[in-house]
Amino acid sequence: MRIIHTLIFACAIVLLSAQSVQSRIIDHESGERILVHEVIIPASLEDVWEAYTTKEGLETWAVPQCEIDFRSGGMMKVRYELEGQIGDENTVVNFIVNFVTWKMITLQSPLSKRFPEEVRKASPNMYTIVEFQTIDESHTMLTAYETGFKTGDVWDKTIQFFREGNEEAYRMLIDRFVKGPVDWEQLLKQ
Repeated sequence: MRIIHTLIFACAIVLLSAQSVQSRIIDHESGERILVHEVIIPASLEDVWEAYTTKEGLETWAVPQCEIDFRSGGMMKVRYELEGQIGDENTVVNFIVNFVTWKMITLQSPLSKRFPEEVRKASPNMYTIVEFQTIDESHTMLTAYETGFKTGDVWDKTIQFFREGNEEAYRMLIDRFVKGPVDWEQLLKQ
């Protein structure tokens, strides 16, 4: 019986890895929608945690510039451009609501003026909960739940924006461990 479970688990790893990032939307009876991303990262839990929670780690796959005060009540300030500096109008701020080391992080991000007013007003109730789970010594399952989305055209566009952007980000996290750190100057020239 144990062999069968091991084979099923191995097949699941192969299927998820081959398809990279799995995303889906859960429609809750309250009218809220949850965007879920699942991805298997070919690295240990400790390495994935460091890549996600430290300045040195994030700058190898997610953003070319960041500052992190990693604690409950702390912040992750990031910039997606090489020019400019942290703190200017293009800085994205993620508040660290809470975390459990090597298990989960809850983030809350006020949305910028690029989003419709209806969405910006709801952003204080929008959270991202990221769970980290060891599969084996060289694979980690990352599951992200983005909560607080509503229904309607403006929300459909917003959820699609986050779905596409975060799928790309999680592919970059996989590549970080398969191909090495991102060369931001080269990537941003393209």
